[in-house]
Order: sequence, then C-alpha cells, then structure tokens
Amino acid sequence: MQGFSRYSSDDNTFQVRTDACPSASPSATERFGNFRRTVKYLERLSKPYCEQPRCANRHKHKSERARIGSSVHSLKLIDPDIPQDMAPKSTERKKTGKTRSALQDVVTREYTIHLHKRVHGRSFKKRAPHAVKSVVDFAQKAMGTSDVRLDPKLNQALWARGIKSVPHRIRVKLERKRNDEENAKEKLFTYATFVPVESFKGLETVVVDAE
Repeated sequence: MQGFSRYSSDDNTFQVRTDACPSASPSATERFGNFRRTVKYLERLSKPYCEQPRCANRHKHKSERARIGSSVHSLKLIDPDIPQDMAPKSTERKKTGKTRSALQDVVTREYTIHLHKRVHGRSFKKRAPHAVKSVVDFAQKAMGTSDVRLDPKLNQALWARGIKSVPHRIRVKLERKRNDEENAKEKLFTYATFVPVESFKGLETVVVDAE
C-alpha cells in the first residue's frame, strides 16, 4: 500500500498520508472519505492481538491495544501535494509574561442574579443563607476578587420574604474598589449593593460610570 502511515513514539501520534488509499482524488469530500477508511485500516492493523486464547501475555496485549487505540484519535494529516513548510501552522496563542495591573481594574457593573435556580433543591430552612452565599460566589466569579462585601440593604432584600421564600431574581450593583487598608492581603475588593427594579424583563449587564 503506497504512502502507508507511520507511528511516532515521541508524541504518541500517527501520521497518515492522504494518498495511502489508491483511489485518492483531489476533491475534499473524497479525500476525507479515503482518510477515514485509511484510519480504520490503520486502526485494524496497529492493534496487537494474541491468537492464542490462553496466552500468558494477553493482559499486556490488551493494555497495548488500548494505548495504541487511544492514540489514533490524535492524527496528523499529511497532504503530499502541499509542502510541509507551506502547511498551515497551529493557531495556538503563546502566553506572554505580561499581566494587567489590578489597580486599573476599578469598575462598576449591574447584574441580574437568578436566585431561584441557585436555591433549588435546598431545604426551606437553608434557602436564604444559601442565597447570600450564592451572591458572594457570583460576585467573586464576575469581578475576580475573593474579598466580597455585602451592603446591609442587599442582605435585607434577600431576607425580606423570610428564610424559605427567597426572591426569584435580584438586581445588584457590583463595585470593584481599591483596598486602602495597610495590611490588606488583596489590592481590590468588591462591594455589592441592592438595586430596586419594578421588572426584570429586558435587563442586561450594564457598566455603570464611576461618579
């Protein structure tokens, strides 16, 4: 079989040529179909097996079959018509050592938090406390700070209907501020306040200008 694929033990991948099948044609559809047939043929040939039913090394052969079979999922397609130096390179972004300054990330946003799905399944006597924790977790993920402080009016709004009748949604304003304390572990903290609204329809996340 001309153009047969080869196995690379360095990166544990197979390299398959598109002309491995004799009926390969320039069309992309047929070439993809031939490639899939080549992969199946390669998968069938590359799996080691033992013909003896009571072989002492059957467990070793089984693990070897699983290792090679799993590596078939990472295949490298080599087109013989395209030089390898002209082939498209991977689009992976290289990580740079630059990190943005945390002191420049002072921002204020308004969010609508869906509390009903967060307290669903909780017992009645734990819904309001869990809603408070859910607001804190939401603020930590949205603003990227572990130090979250709740306004007393926001706490009152969460507890206004009792411990089990938590409001389905709540509108909050999250302010990321600088921490001016001397022995502060973090440079920023988030302050969450309650925003009273008549209806939640059409409300989206809004960036509020700093006053």
